[in-house]
Amino acid sequence: MLLVIGRYVPALADAISAHPTSPTYRASPTIFWTIALEDLVVVIPTMLVAGIGTWRGSQWAVRARSAIVGWSATVPLAILAMGIAMYAEDGPGSSPADIAVLAAFSVTLLVPAVLCYAPTRGRAGSPMSAAAAGHSA
Repeated sequence: MLLVIGRYVPALADAISAHPTSPTYRASPTIFWTIALEDLVVVIPTMLVAGIGTWRGSQWAVRARSAIVGWSATVPLAILAMGIAMYAEDGPGSSPADIAVLAAFSVTLLVPAVLCYAPTRGRAGSPMSAAAAGHSA
């Protein structure tokens, strides 16, 4: 929750001000609002609901958790790649410090994905076990 507050409260306050100063916002307000709304209206509420469901032991939450962990492991890598490309092209709002933080965040989120998906490797009936046995899934 602190990450959300730290990330979005200052950015939203700047965006709704009379004269926004953020280079990222000024470069493309549409992209800024698309990402902010996606995170605040879709991603974060979905993660909260799935987390509560997992905590309570709900069966539906197992599937939701797997989808969220997969999403959480791959999206930061895509954002890291975008940050590297933006820095290489002298894009606004990109710096070596941003890239380092994104790289650390990406690696950190890969750990839960590996832990979540590792038990499914080789399980009978899974696509991975069928491929290992030489059958098509």
